[in-house]
Amino acid sequence: MAPMLLSLLLILLVSLSVLLASLRRLPDLGVVLSLVVIALVVWRRPGGLEQLGFLPVESWPRLLALSFCGGALISLGALALLEPLTERLTGRPHDLSLVEHLRGDLRATLLLLPLVWLLVAPVEEVLFRGFLMNELALLLGDGWLALALNLLLASALFGLAHWYQGPSGALSTGIVGLILGAIFIAAGFNIWPVIFIAGLGGVAQNMRVMRGNLLDVLNSQYVTTARAKGLKESRVINKHAVPNALHAIIMYQGAVLPYMVQGELEVAIVLSIPTVSPLFYDSISKSDQYVTASILLMTSVLLVVGNLIADIALAWLDPRIRYD
Repeated sequence: MAPMLLSLLLILLVSLSVLLASLRRLPDLGVVLSLVVIALVVWRRPGGLEQLGFLPVESWPRLLALSFCGGALISLGALALLEPLTERLTGRPHDLSLVEHLRGDLRATLLLLPLVWLLVAPVEEVLFRGFLMNELALLLGDGWLALALNLLLASALFGLAHWYQGPSGALSTGIVGLILGAIFIAAGFNIWPVIFIAGLGGVAQNMRVMRGNLLDVLNSQYVTTARAKGLKESRVINKHAVPNALHAIIMYQGAVLPYMVQGELEVAIVLSIPTVSPLFYDSISKSDQYVTASILLMTSVLLVVGNLIADIALAWLDPRIRYD
């Protein structure tokens, strides 16, 4: 199969997976399917992770400093200007119902922040910048007009993939994707800067969601009743607000369990930590199908075990839930 035709088919396959999953409000499913495709491509093609943009970095301190500044600017711009503007243009607020489980749960939010760095930021940037933009470059070329079209297509897909946040969420995310894509191109298709910048942006977004939801839940009637009985504020939050918000968190942790084992690939490579992820990467690079299949099997078992533990914990937390 010709390389350009293969790139076109891969772009269509990944794009449809992400878009259909987003329309059905199952964004994680589309990302998982896309990652399977990307893993197969990296396994079969020469070049390893460099074809996804994991290129050598001349100065890590300089990269981290610039990424911190860039992430802070993008986050402030999104919160102060971009999100209010898109909500005014579309006439609809951002739909954050998929993260409703963070409502009033400070501890769960703080536990989620490292996952943004280790999972969400690398995965989204590998998918939308590292893979799609590189495949579009193979298909369209590297001229200035081709790069502009590449940037527009990848950013539009990035925005539509977040359609579960509503029209305003898709529009603001697409504009952020446009900025991150421009940084990716300016960095010579090196994905490290956009991973760190996206990580900082994700932290800021989760902090904003946590604050808004916490303020909302503290105005609920059962919280007012608890306060009227003279309970301490810490007890009101931890004993009354948090338990009712833990249901979705517990179910989500069941799916997160395998990613906690394999979601630290970049950190493990940079710091030379002998964990499962570098072994998985080496097995793909060397076409060692037995090790690759074994790790995938282990990940599948962890997913099943994680969901079983989540179901048991949910039944223990809430006596109203029973499994007949």
